[in-house]
Order: sequence, then C-alpha cells, then structure tokens
Amino acid sequence: MRAALDVITGGDISVFKKAILLQIVYDILKGAPYGFLILILWVLFSPAIDMDQIVLLTGAMAVTFLLQYLIGNIAMISCYEGGYTLCSQARLRLGEHLRKLPMGFFKKRDPGDVTAIMLQDMSFVETIFTHLLGDMIAAFVVPAMLLVFLFVLDWRLALAALATALAALPVLYVTHAVLTRIGKKQHGLRVDTDSRILEYLQGIRYIKAYNLVGRRFSTLERSLKEFHRETLRLETYPGAFGSCYNGILGIGFVVILLLSTYFYFGGTLTIPVFLVFLVIGYQFYQPLLSAALFTMEARYMNIAAERMKEVLDTETLKEPEISRSPAGYDIEFRGVGFSYLNTRVLDNVSFKAEEGTVTALVGPSGSGKTTITNLIARFWDVDAGSVSIGGVDVRDMSADELYSHLSMVFQDVYLFRDTIFNNIRVGRADATEEEVIAAAKAAQAHKFIEKLPEGYDTMVGEGGSTLSGGEKQRVSIARAILKDAPVVLLDEATASLDPENERAIQEALNALISSKTLIVIAHRLSTIADADRIVVLKDGRVAESGTHEGLCKEKGQYFRMWQEQEKAGGWTFESSVST
Repeated sequence: MRAALDVITGGDISVFKKAILLQIVYDILKGAPYGFLILILWVLFSPAIDMDQIVLLTGAMAVTFLLQYLIGNIAMISCYEGGYTLCSQARLRLGEHLRKLPMGFFKKRDPGDVTAIMLQDMSFVETIFTHLLGDMIAAFVVPAMLLVFLFVLDWRLALAALATALAALPVLYVTHAVLTRIGKKQHGLRVDTDSRILEYLQGIRYIKAYNLVGRRFSTLERSLKEFHRETLRLETYPGAFGSCYNGILGIGFVVILLLSTYFYFGGTLTIPVFLVFLVIGYQFYQPLLSAALFTMEARYMNIAAERMKEVLDTETLKEPEISRSPAGYDIEFRGVGFSYLNTRVLDNVSFKAEEGTVTALVGPSGSGKTTITNLIARFWDVDAGSVSIGGVDVRDMSADELYSHLSMVFQDVYLFRDTIFNNIRVGRADATEEEVIAAAKAAQAHKFIEKLPEGYDTMVGEGGSTLSGGEKQRVSIARAILKDAPVVLLDEATASLDPENERAIQEALNALISSKTLIVIAHRLSTIADADRIVVLKDGRVAESGTHEGLCKEKGQYFRMWQEQEKAGGWTFESSVST
C-alpha cells in the first residue's frame, strides 16, 4: 500500500482521515450488536427473565443497525469522493510530470507501456482507495473488536482463537510474495500485449500492404498466449496458498468448538458463554477470510502503483529557480555534445544563428539535424556545452518562458482529436475566429477546410487520421503562423506537400518567418539556397558552414550533395522490357 499512498497522496493520508474515521465507527457499530446479543443471552439464562430489559436491549440493537446504515452511507460517499478526487488529481499530476520528462524517457519505453500506466495502472490504484479501503479496514477492525468480546467472555478460548489467526499469517505472507513475483511478470506481459495490439492496429495498413498479416498476427497471438498463461498462474498459484490460509482459519474455528465443548463438560464454561462463543467465534474468522482476499487484491494493485511511482520518481528536466528572459532571439550553440543511449549524436557542435536570419541545417540522415532543433526546444538537455537564445541558456528559462518564444513545425504532424479550429489555435487559446481563419488562409488551408462537412468545426480523428499528410502539414503551419513566435523551427515542413501547393506554402512560410529567427531542416537543398547561413553536419559534427554560393565554391560536402540532387532531379524510370 505504501507505493499507492505515495502515488495518490504523496504519503500523506490526512485527506482520508474523515473516511477512515467514519469507517472505523461504522465497523464498531457492526460489532456492537454482538455485545447486545451477549447481554440478551445473559438475561435469557438468568433465573428471572426481565422482559423490559430484553426490550431495551433489542431496541438498542435496532438503533445500532440504523446508525450503521446512516454512518455506513456517509463513510462510503466520503471514501468515494476522496478516492476519486485524489485519483483525478494524481492523473493530472502524472500527466504534468510526463510533460516535464526528457524525450529520451519516451524513446526508451514502449508506447503501450506509457498508455497502460496512465489508464490501466491508474484504474487499479483507484480501486484500492474507492472500493477496497472500507473492506480492508473492516477486515481488521471487526475481528479486533470481536476479540475483545471473546477475552471478556473467556480468556482461554480467546487466546486459542488469536493463536490460530496468527498461525495463518505466515501462509498469507508467502501468498503475497508469490503474488508479487507472478504479478510483476503478468503486468509486464500485459503491457507487452497492449503494445502489440497497438502496433497491430496502427500498422494495419503496412501489414496488409506487405502481406505480413500472418506473421504480425502470430506475434500478437504469441503475446496473448503468454499473457493468458501468466494470468492463469496469477489466479491459481496464490489461490492454492489462499486456500491453505482459509483452511487454517477453518481449523481454528473447529479448535474453538472442541475446546468450548471440553470446558463446558469440565464445568468451567456456562451455556450462555458457550453459545456466544459459537456465534462470535465464527464471526471472528469471517472478516479474516475476507482480509486475505482484499490484501491480495491490494497487493496486486500496488504493483501497478509501483510502476507509476517509478515514473513519478524519474528525474524531470530541472526548472530554474528564477526564470530569465532572452535579450534577443539569436541562437547559439557552444561546444555542444549530446549522446542518446550511449551513442554519440552531437560532438562539439558550435554555430550561431543571428536574430532575424534563416539558418538551414543539412546533412545525411543521422547527422544530428533534428537533435539540434530538439535541444533548442529543450526536449533534452545537452551533455556538454550550452544552447542559448538571446544570450540566455535555455536551461535558465522556465518551460513556459522558453516555449512562448518558439513555434515548431514538425515533419510528422500530430493533430489532436478536436476540431480543426481548436487544432489551429492550440498555440494561442485566446485567438479570435478571424485570426484563425487568417492563419489558415496564409497556410493555404482555408479552401480545403471550407470543403469539409462542418468546416472549421469538423472533428479531426486521433493524430489527424481523417486528413491527408499535406492537409495536416498545412494545419500545422497555420498553428505556427497564428502563434507568431519570434523563433521558428521547421523540420522539413514542406515534405508532405504536393508541387501545386508547395510554392504557395513557401510564400506563406516567407511571411511567417519575416523578421524572425528561423532554423530549418531541409533535405531538398533547392528550398534553402537563399538561406543566410547553411550549416552542414556530418557524423554529429559541423563539417562546414556558409552561404550557398560560398559552400559551392569550396567544393566540399555541400557541393557534392548539391550535385547529387541535381542529378537525381533528372531521374526517371527505365522500362525493363526490351523491344
């Protein structure tokens, strides 16, 4: 339960004090009728039966039942309100924490894993505090109260009941250990299964296109079978130990019955005490039987909480105590080194993009171009050197401060499951309808949006699945135009556009980047020939830099890339059929 408490409350259970206190009172009221039962039996077995006293005791018993109902309802509502409220806050806290993590965290984990943590694992933890908390409290408070009654009646039989209960605890401990070991493996397989399902659904187009249906389905089938096997083990193995625990408690009641009979015939136990012990003794073991089930469920759910706590304990990108604002918008890399998964990606990279200029990053795939834009946006922190905007290290700016100065257009565009209108103004929530439409027109998106069934109010499928690649790209560019940030990062922004719209988009981008600092990644060198500065990367290093004309005169790597693209521009298919 410790991990679950840390995830939900940060270890502070004070928020549950009211619910716990009410539950304890409710459980005491559940045990109170047994006290009245003892008194009624005493009266019934007394030489002179006092009916008024019996009526009074039965009336008091009825009052306790009424109080049970009232306080039980209040306790249940309080528990649900506290549990669901805290779990909702925990979900938001987890989401906020994920936002602050470096992108390397997501690169190292399966998408299905992160999804499972946010949805399924959180639901498991939620169940502990909304549905199991009251039952777990009752499973310990009620037996404790009944044990007090038993000691008042006969300390010998009470000790015997306590001894048998304690004898079952080692079995319960072993059960929890087995459940933890199998449960962690089953959790891992569940995550793997979720990931394979997600992979199968998201990649169904490619699976069909490459005729991989059988092979990819067999991967999913194998994952499901392994998950099925471990789930059966999770149910059967701890169940065997649980049955042993229940058996010991059952034997305990038989022992109480035998001892009661022995003491009765020995003359040291009266009929009323004998009868009460039979009733209360049986009720003493019932909550303990339930306790095993509840604690095993809570232990399994706590495994989910441990996975969530692991994420929350992952170190975020550190925020400065006092955020600084940039004095301008020039971008400078000084001796930057960066590694990902022990692979060196950038090595001693230094260059400066002057404010209001266009700086293009070119080079072969894997040379570090996208990594540079990611470091500017501080998706990761550098291992060595510094990245600054306007003379201020990006690590000395808060996330809100940094991102207020940036607009980004990615090659792989992601649109949220929302309207086109809201997707465009994602960077400026207060933008007016006129401003959104103006940005869409500038991005050459207005015409296709108007043709949609509900225009700007058309819902976009998750990730933008209902739009074409070029349409998504234009919506993304409209976002950047609307935000109007002083620094713009473009990662092959026109890659998904058809030739007819590319020129219009280039004109829109020219309007977007007017008087702004632009960092652009381009594979088609013709699109950045007019850049103020071209930085050529190779193997994570700056191979050369300068203008298009200057680099062509040097006849270095850029010149060779230019020539290769000039040749590729005249490439055509050749028929393999001879005539």
